[in-house]
Amino acid sequence: MLVCLATVAIAAPTFEERAVTNPKTPNQIADKLAEDAAADMLFRKWVPCKNFQNGNVTVGLDADESGNDGSASSSKSSEEIRITAAEICNLGSFTRSKSAVFNADKTVITGTMKMEDVKVDGAYQIVFPGVGQAPANTVKGTLVEKLTIFCDYSIKVLNLVPQNIQTYNCRKGKEALASATNMAGNGMEAIHVAGIRQSLSRQAVQIANTNVKVAFNTAVQDWKNAAV
Repeated sequence: MLVCLATVAIAAPTFEERAVTNPKTPNQIADKLAEDAAADMLFRKWVPCKNFQNGNVTVGLDADESGNDGSASSSKSSEEIRITAAEICNLGSFTRSKSAVFNADKTVITGTMKMEDVKVDGAYQIVFPGVGQAPANTVKGTLVEKLTIFCDYSIKVLNLVPQNIQTYNCRKGKEALASATNMAGNGMEAIHVAGIRQSLSRQAVQIANTNVKVAFNTAVQDWKNAAV
């Protein structure tokens, strides 16, 4: 008799499989809220990507000048880094970051959600108005930043049913520059890249603190209303 043995690969539970039908533990409640919030963002068409408001960063500069008599002087100037078009992707990765916990009488649940591999893609325009002998100049390109965003929260709970968000604050975790175009040979590359990255990551966290909070709150209120 010939016996055939087959190796079956067992996949790790996906994000969607975390939520259970009748959540009772803090983690189960957090997983359901995360899943429902992600579904709300999909409904709002913020997934896979969402366009967001442009932003500007002004960089102060000191320009050295030489006069006709050979004397040297310094002038103050600045250049403006404009984000002319931008989008943020992978907000739908919203999920529980660590174990959620109840307070002593189970009236408040606290925890942290996270969004991983968030990609912020921005088209930039750097405008230097010119000063002294330095001519005016405009540089255009694109920059892509990837980061993880954490959102700490506390939610009031009644009979294991979320009632309202008490606190909610998002912060950036690890981040990395994915790509930047039209920067080669630019003596101000490090400053430009830092300014653009700062602008994009700051707006990404702002979106997590506003738009994502709206989806999270919708998940809380829908659950509360369904339990009435």
